[in-house]
Amino acid sequence: MITPLDAIPSFHQALRNDMKILDDAAYKAAAEGSDLSVVVERLRFFSEILMWHAAGEDELVFPAMDKVAPLVAQGYLHDHGEFDIMTEGLARMAAA
Repeated sequence: MITPLDAIPSFHQALRNDMKILDDAAYKAAAEGSDLSVVVERLRFFSEILMWHAAGEDELVFPAMDKVAPLVAQGYLHDHGEFDIMTEGLARMAAA
């Protein structure tokens, strides 16, 4: 039986794919001396999507996971705490 949780690995793979595309685009723009504004905007949007996804996991998935595997849930919650640092840094870079 397929459950809503079965979608999580696919969504995570899509996020990883997009991160690779963003990395490649940033390196290419830097190497060519191109305008980075398109890459920065895409990264800003990606960060927003990532935060929505993380908030949903924090609210719905991890409390359920905590009941059966608390150490695993804590690790994921710690990872999600790093998103705040990442997005704040991105906002400062984009403003500069």
